[in-house]
Amino acid sequence: MTGEGYTPTGEFQWDTSTQADAELQPLLLACVLCNDAILQKENGEWAILGDPTEGALLSLAGKGGLRKDEQDDRLPRVSEFPFSSERKRMSVMVTADNSHTTPYLMFTKGSPELTLERCTQIQVGSQVQPLTAEQRSQILDQNNQMASRGLRVLGFASKPLTELPPEASEIDRKTA
Repeated sequence: MTGEGYTPTGEFQWDTSTQADAELQPLLLACVLCNDAILQKENGEWAILGDPTEGALLSLAGKGGLRKDEQDDRLPRVSEFPFSSERKRMSVMVTADNSHTTPYLMFTKGSPELTLERCTQIQVGSQVQPLTAEQRSQILDQNNQMASRGLRVLGFASKPLTELPPEASEIDRKTA
């Protein structure tokens, strides 16, 4: 990534293949929708209102061309399971637009281990496939390597929903 601070402009300097872009866009969408921070320009400087990690995610998404206000309008939030110390993740449900086959989508952000534990599928390029034990192990190994270097690591997931879950449910037990 290029750029400074919370400025939402810059470039991704890595694999720019079609497959990488197909995998990156849903991640950036989750960064925006599963987020309560506000990125705003104050006195010519970009600043964050809210959690600094969430602000960094908005900056990252902005560098990929996604703005929170635009995505919130396109996919409005209708429900949420807030972050808690027990769940160690946040999930939001949004109304899907015409490009999706279900009326709702769920996005989750949180502990990589606990998020991955609930996943049954993985996106490779533009294809969604069953998540294998080998892939799960590779993801956890990469997570552990980054965490051992002192990096803050988050897990993201999404899942199409045919209906909204009841407020007290654990629908996000299995997240795609």
